[in-house]
This record gives sequence, C-alpha cells and structure tokens, in this order.
Amino acid sequence: MFVFILLSLFTLIHFYAFWRVRSIPLLKNHCSGKLIVWTGIILWLCLVLGLLYGRGNSNFAAKILTIIGMNWLGILFFVSSSFLIIDVVTFFGLLFHRIVPQLRQFAFLVAVTLSLFAFVQAVRPPVVKEYDVYISSLPDEMIGKKIVALSDLHIGTLSGKKWLEARIAQVQEMQPDIILL
Repeated sequence: MFVFILLSLFTLIHFYAFWRVRSIPLLKNHCSGKLIVWTGIILWLCLVLGLLYGRGNSNFAAKILTIIGMNWLGILFFVSSSFLIIDVVTFFGLLFHRIVPQLRQFAFLVAVTLSLFAFVQAVRPPVVKEYDVYISSLPDEMIGKKIVALSDLHIGTLSGKKWLEARIAQVQEMQPDIILL
C-alpha cells in the first residue's frame, strides 16, 4: 500500500513538472510537444521500474534503472519545487501573467543548475572537519578521545563497494576511539 501511495505521489509530481516544462518558451521553441511528453513517459518509467524492480536486485539492468530513477527523482524534486515556488508567487499564473512563462523558464534553469551542483557534490568525497570540544564535567578517562560521526551515507546500489571502502579507509586513518553512525 505504501509503495502505491508513493508511486501515485511521484506520478502526480511528475505530471505537474512536465505540464509546466511544456510552457517554457525555450523548450517550446526548440522541442516538439511529443518529444517532451515521450521524455516524461520514459523518465517516469525509469523511476517506477527503478523503485519496483531495482530494489533488491543486483543485476546490471536493475542497477542502471535504480541509478537513472533515483537521479531523476532528485532532479524532479528541484524542477517541481522551482515551478511550485513560481506558481505560488504568481498565484498559478493569475498574477504577472505576461511574464509567467519567463519566470517558469528561470525556475527551470535554477533547477538544472541545482541538479548539476548536486551531481558534483555527490561524487566528491566527504569533507572531514575536526573540532575540539571541551566539556568541564567530562570524566578523566574520556579526555583526548577521538570521535568520528558519520551521517547520510546512503550505502546501497548507488554508492558501490569502492566508495564504501574509501570511506572505511578514511575513517581508519583517523584512528578514532568511537564511531557514531
């Protein structure tokens, strides 16, 4: 039931995003409506198949579908959020109706820029920052202990074995006393 609700929500967001994409002047002038619709259908299928077939399967096709689907889901979040902001500001096109297409085009370019930035951030190694924390009531045996805290690892088919091994080596190099996940 949860998967059905999730897929229904993704489908509605997908429909909304491509409905708004079709109103962007740059794309209207350079891409046919059929191309935009077929692109939307193919990306929706990749998302659905990635969620349904990709989970729990480790074959090549499942990994590719998962990678495409999850990356598309991130892009879809940026695109639909950007369009929704413009729609709320313009009261869904009722205000500033003459410049709404240009505002949507700007929102789309912002979403593409954010997506590119996210891809760059996703492939770079995590940033390691060291902080000295002084606690007045800390027991003597805890003074000088090194704690490594890790979050948002997203370990799975998208990260891969090499990525995980590199993170393990990175943590081991620090020689921590305690590791928090």
